[in-house]
Order: sequence, then C-alpha cells, then structure tokens
Amino acid sequence: PPTNQKTRSFQNSSAGIENLNKTLISIKKDNHKVNKLTMLIDDDINYDQISHVIDGVSLIGESEEPIFRDGKQIKELFPKIVFGSIIL
Repeated sequence: PPTNQKTRSFQNSSAGIENLNKTLISIKKDNHKVNKLTMLIDDDINYDQISHVIDGVSLIGESEEPIFRDGKQIKELFPKIVFGSIIL
C-alpha cells in the first residue's frame, strides 16, 4: 500500500459529493501524475448513488479553477477507479 494513503468519509448526498470533489481537486493539485483512486462502498449503496460518486471522483467541475500540468489543462481527476467493499 502507498505510504501516503489516507482514508476519508463523505456523506452520501449532493453536498457530500461536492465536498468529495473539492477534496480530490486539492489532492490532484499536489499529485498531478496520480490517476487511480480506490473506493470502498457500503453494501447498502445502489448503482444510481455510485454513478454520482463516480462523476465526483473522475471529473473536474466546469465551475472549478482549472488545474494545469506542463502547460496543459487536466480535465480528469482520477479516471481509474478501483471498487472495493468491506465485509466484517
């Protein structure tokens, strides 16, 4: 596992997904080359909810300040998403 691995939780709501997106944008600004994200999903989350989260973790909103790397604008946050589930 990565040495700088961090775990965060966000509410399953529009505000929670917006907070998730803003958090990931700040992470992306410091980690331009990273393109993979691992999501742990609770069993009670349905596909519609997951699809909103996927948008929140993979796309930079048009209203957000653009991120540039080597003079080119980055339009995707983390396009490679690994899904997982915790079974206790």
